[in-house]
Amino acid sequence: MSIRHIVVECSSPLMQAKFWRAALGLSEVQKENCLIKLPGTGDGCAIFFTEVSGDRPTRGPFLLRLAPDTGTLSDEVRRLTGLGATVIEKVHQGWGIGQVTMSDPEGNEFFVESGDHEVKEAESRMSGSRKSEDQFWEGVEPQISGVSYSARITIP
Repeated sequence: MSIRHIVVECSSPLMQAKFWRAALGLSEVQKENCLIKLPGTGDGCAIFFTEVSGDRPTRGPFLLRLAPDTGTLSDEVRRLTGLGATVIEKVHQGWGIGQVTMSDPEGNEFFVESGDHEVKEAESRMSGSRKSEDQFWEGVEPQISGVSYSARITIP
């Protein structure tokens, strides 16, 4: 079995497709059908954005977990907020790694975690002292201080 499409229901498919294309560093959006092909899948998997008018049906959450291939978690948070994402919650997991819950321009939540390279660096520092939360978020706070945090809503 293989995944053909990941479908995102939204009120503005082209805007959402452009945000996620930029956020994931993917190729151009196919404007006629708001489709983003995922790399490494040949003609396979793609993210398809479809318009839903009115209230979206209540469903269980479908969340993306992302991690930077290069750079840091802080760099990614800055880049994504610059694209229009909102920071909802940040979690310091110790040793200089963490996770940030964010939402795209229409409020769909996703996670950005420390990259594999950051985790490996943290593992090598574990014999040293643990970074404080203030040290961990240094450099991120000034960038997100002007960003309003939204309330976290859980859909049953």
